[in-house]
Amino acid sequence: MSGAAGRLPTALNADILFFEKQETLCGDRVEKEARMTFLDLHRKKGHAAGRTSQPEDVNQFTQTTSLMCGFLGSRGNRTGPLIRHSLALLNLLKANHKNAVLAFEYSRLLLQLADDDEVLAKLVAHSAPKVFALAMESRLHADEQASAEWGGAGPADLGPLPPIHSNCCQLLAAMASTCKASSAVARDCLAVLLRLCSRHHADTLEDVFQVLHELAERFDSFEVLLGVKDQLLGVLQSGQYSSSHQIRLVAALQGTLRKGLHVAKEAADVPLPFESSSGDAGAAVQRAALLRQHVQARQQQQQHDLEQVFALLDEEVTDAADACATAPPVFVVADTRIAEGRPDYYTSIAEAVKAARVNAVINIAAGEFHEDVVVDKPLTLRGKGSSTVLRPVVGPALQLDAQRCVVERMVVEMLAPEDPHAPGGAAVLQGSPILRHCRLTDLKVLGGSTPLVLDCTVRLLAVEGAAGGVYYRNVLQSPAPLHVPAVRAASSGHPCFMGNSVTGEGAPAAVEVTGPTTTCRWRFNTFADTAVAFGVAEGARPECEANHFRGARVAAIHCQTGGGGTFTRNCISEAEVGVHTQSRADPTFVHNLLFDCSGPARTRTACAVRVDAAGAGRFLRNALWDNAHAAAIVATDGAPRLRDNSVLLSTKPRGTNVDAQGIVVQDGGKGELIGNEVYGIGTAGVSIAGGARPNVLRNHVHGCWAAAVRVSDGGGGVLKQNVIARTPRGVVLLSKADPMLDGNTITGATDAGVHAADGALGRLQHNSIVENKTNVVVAAGAAPVLEHNTISRSSSAGVHVHSGGLGTFRANDIADHPTAGVLVEDGGQGQFDSNRIHDNPRTGVLMRNGMAEFHKNVIIDSDVGVLCSAQSHGLFSMNFIRNHREHGLKVEGRSRTRFQRNTIAHVPHAAVLLAAQACPVLTDNDIGFCQGPAVHCTEQSTGSFAGNTIHDHRGPGFLVDDSCPEIRGCTISEGASEAVLYRNKGQGALTKCQILKHKGTCVAVTDQSNPVIMDNVISDGAGDGIVVSESRAQIQRNQLFRLVGFGLRLHDKGISNFAHCEVGSARVCLSIAEGCGGKFEGLNLHDAEEVLMSLHTSEYLEFRDCTFHRSAQDGVMVHNGAPQFFDNEFKENAGVACKILVDAKPGPLLSNNAFTGNAVAIQCTHYRAEYQTGNAFAANRQAIRVADKAAPGEGRAPSPDEECGARDTDGEMDAASAVFAIRTGSFKKVKRGNAASSPSRKMGFGGGGWHSRRRQEAFEYGAAGHVLDWRGLQGPGATDVRSLNRE
Repeated sequence: MSGAAGRLPTALNADILFFEKQETLCGDRVEKEARMTFLDLHRKKGHAAGRTSQPEDVNQFTQTTSLMCGFLGSRGNRTGPLIRHSLALLNLLKANHKNAVLAFEYSRLLLQLADDDEVLAKLVAHSAPKVFALAMESRLHADEQASAEWGGAGPADLGPLPPIHSNCCQLLAAMASTCKASSAVARDCLAVLLRLCSRHHADTLEDVFQVLHELAERFDSFEVLLGVKDQLLGVLQSGQYSSSHQIRLVAALQGTLRKGLHVAKEAADVPLPFESSSGDAGAAVQRAALLRQHVQARQQQQQHDLEQVFALLDEEVTDAADACATAPPVFVVADTRIAEGRPDYYTSIAEAVKAARVNAVINIAAGEFHEDVVVDKPLTLRGKGSSTVLRPVVGPALQLDAQRCVVERMVVEMLAPEDPHAPGGAAVLQGSPILRHCRLTDLKVLGGSTPLVLDCTVRLLAVEGAAGGVYYRNVLQSPAPLHVPAVRAASSGHPCFMGNSVTGEGAPAAVEVTGPTTTCRWRFNTFADTAVAFGVAEGARPECEANHFRGARVAAIHCQTGGGGTFTRNCISEAEVGVHTQSRADPTFVHNLLFDCSGPARTRTACAVRVDAAGAGRFLRNALWDNAHAAAIVATDGAPRLRDNSVLLSTKPRGTNVDAQGIVVQDGGKGELIGNEVYGIGTAGVSIAGGARPNVLRNHVHGCWAAAVRVSDGGGGVLKQNVIARTPRGVVLLSKADPMLDGNTITGATDAGVHAADGALGRLQHNSIVENKTNVVVAAGAAPVLEHNTISRSSSAGVHVHSGGLGTFRANDIADHPTAGVLVEDGGQGQFDSNRIHDNPRTGVLMRNGMAEFHKNVIIDSDVGVLCSAQSHGLFSMNFIRNHREHGLKVEGRSRTRFQRNTIAHVPHAAVLLAAQACPVLTDNDIGFCQGPAVHCTEQSTGSFAGNTIHDHRGPGFLVDDSCPEIRGCTISEGASEAVLYRNKGQGALTKCQILKHKGTCVAVTDQSNPVIMDNVISDGAGDGIVVSESRAQIQRNQLFRLVGFGLRLHDKGISNFAHCEVGSARVCLSIAEGCGGKFEGLNLHDAEEVLMSLHTSEYLEFRDCTFHRSAQDGVMVHNGAPQFFDNEFKENAGVACKILVDAKPGPLLSNNAFTGNAVAIQCTHYRAEYQTGNAFAANRQAIRVADKAAPGEGRAPSPDEECGARDTDGEMDAASAVFAIRTGSFKKVKRGNAASSPSRKMGFGGGGWHSRRRQEAFEYGAAGHVLDWRGLQGPGATDVRSLNRE
């Protein structure tokens, strides 16, 4: 390139050097610069239509575009730039098609660029065939003008055509190879191609025939070909072509006519409707009959055309043979008597050949001739068929060493027919002889000879060296005793085998193609009754097209040791193995049909394609149908590429093919499976096992009877962008399988979309797994990883993990599953992280006896978000569970699942429901915004709730119904109903919780419940704090503040033991109704709006070590019963500290209580009250107030029991609190008191009649409102204490 650049102008040198420099670089920037430079040259020097090009412009553009093409080719798959530059070159070719130099250059560049199907499709869409036709027409017109200027010289004198025609024909052949473009090529280019045939140059003729052959193979071009049928036949009859060219074109036309007949027959057999739109059935029947007649007539015409073509071929060959007969004939007879006296009769064929003149016909009579014949000049040897037999003496029997000769109707045998190594029968040493209607025990074609072998029977055929030729409609066979191939091709001379029947009963291979330079063509041949029908080895590259291989006992086609070749449109059936490649073999199979490859014994190793032992190969658009065991097997480091194939089992598997598989990759096999369709297979459409690692891309696997894809025994590989549909199981992973599934669509499985078991692994990401019965099933120790998949619309569960299944599910979208989005049962485990589980009609997550873990998932929009049952032991943490139609979380059946830091919200019923002896552990969860209870425990469930936040619930925060949960350290707030409700024998423990801002009762215990309520803080409620009814409760160390209703309340026979509770800032701190009882110890009741404690029960009540203080009104009101107060403290109450309103006997008992700083310490009304020992009074405004139950002024004397209004007491009180009990208008002497001179002595304070530790207590006894206080009068009609002293 540098030398070419040196002769160009300086500016062009710079451009060339720039491209040379950039050819070795990479990167989008370099490509962009190269493209812009290319387009700039196109604008400046692009030779628009009508402009005359300068030589330097042509050279510059040529050099630059060549470099650009090389640069683009080195960049790999750059389809976009290739399309743009190809279209630009097509426009330039259209504008400059009359310029021979430019047209050649543009077509050459197009041929370099247009090597991609997409590029060719774009060119056809922009009328490329028409542009090529214009270019070739222009060149033909220029040649015709030149011929006229040269004085009428014939076309043969013009020499080879310029390469413009070769370039265009190669492009047209590539376009015609696709059915979509073949009609356009036939329509626009067929006329100019027929004109090109008249040029008759070998190179161009080969390209033209390639285009015609591709057109003939496409049935959509059949109508166009029929239109020029007469022209084609005229071209064949012109006598300008070699036999190989004739046979190739005839064979192509034959294939087209056969396809036309097949399609016409199918159209004739189609049942037509017998009803018309007008409803006239008779008219419909008549139209159907006319249509059938038309189809049958067309079929008959096509059959006639086919027969005409075959007849023409036979005539052409016969005429070619007769054309040689320009000399007098010679006769050979076996009987010497006949030859006597006749100079043109011989008894030896060799003598006749020696004596015959050039182009003579040697007619050989019936008989056996033992001699070695060498034909070294153009002759015709014509025998009498099978009765004319030539056998060798030393061998070979017949050697053809002339440029052109004909041998027909003879039998040529070996010296020892049973010995393949014996001297041979016939040998072709050079030239292009014709062998016709002969039977040859063996035939060797050597050197550079190119024979035509037609309608012969050959047992052993060897084509070696650079030999070629055409072998048409022969019977090629190797009998059982010989054990050698019927045909051995080891030639680089492109021999062509067409229409032959090949058998090899005893041979390892009926055909053996070997040698690194070997090329040959096989078309329309039939192979039958062979062990191996066609063997390729040692780098050979045959071309096989439209052959039929049937009944191979080992393999129909066997490629090994680097063998390759191209196999197109072949039919392979009833073989043990259809195609077997191994040992670095790399053949190409395109558009072949391989069916019923089950072998004679129908063994389990039978298959259509087998690639193993480091074999390879490319299989493109083949049909692998109805193979009993497997369509394709890839094993032991095999690495084929299967693309766009059809794998089909057309009938329901039964009997021997119930285990039929599609594509099997096993034992370390590799390779690529791209764009294949696999349908109706018995066991698995694609099976990967034994450490195999294939790439499975964009396949469609559907309608299989067991599984679409099965990966087992350590198999792996990559499965990407496949469509897997309508099978019982879509993808099955077993036995440590570890594939990667990416971007696949798995749908329509009647059992499971993905089934993993037996310790399988694998990674599934970005797949769409939809509309299966169960989308994903994981069992028996399998542990796949599923990430970013869409799992939706199953008829059962989205993900089903059971029987010890494991697995990791991360960031998947799981939706619309009627049973459950995720179902974990029977020991299933698994880990689910960051998934979105939504819109499942019944349950988002259902765990039955499972042990899975769920972290950071979004579980929304189902009837129940999470349902755990049957002894599940899972873990749910940091999940978002909301917007469910019934419950966010339901646990039942002794499940022990743990729930940590989850958010459970926005449900119309209970956010969390525990039932049927469930015993979960809920820790640090956020539960709220529910229309029913936040947590509902029922049916003897237990469980532990620790550190949870319960809020914004319309029902109870905790509803404990016949259950026994442990609620510890929870925050329950802002509920519209109870914070905690125990009912129906509810039990359990409520400890260390904060219960805040509830509109209803904070804690309610009812219906024979028996909980333990300890160490809780209850505040800011709009209702009561703790209410116990018809139940027993242990209530200890609770703090209740700022309650609108009652702090503690017992009613309806509620019995509780309250210990060390603090109740403040409530309307009533403690209320005990009739029928209730219990023991109360260490209570701290204070700051009540009405009373601290209200008692209405006659049941046993005991208060010990309690504190009653700072009531806004009265402290304790005893309405009924005989409660007992021991060691309590009453202080700083604004009203009566202890008001006793008891009307029955005996009254309350107060012992060792302290009354300090109260307005009135004790007030008794109605009947007497009994005050026991040890009470202390300090700083009270009034100590004791006793009022008669009768109205004031009645003057009724007290009864003995009512004397002084009370019995003696041993209590203490200070002088400031001393009060005298009087009755209105009189004074009763205090019993046991001693009179004294001082008021204190008079009143009995410290008198001699008292015990030394006692102080006399003063009483007020009289009508209500009459109070006597030694500090002064209080109330109307009171008497000064000094007057009492005087009395």
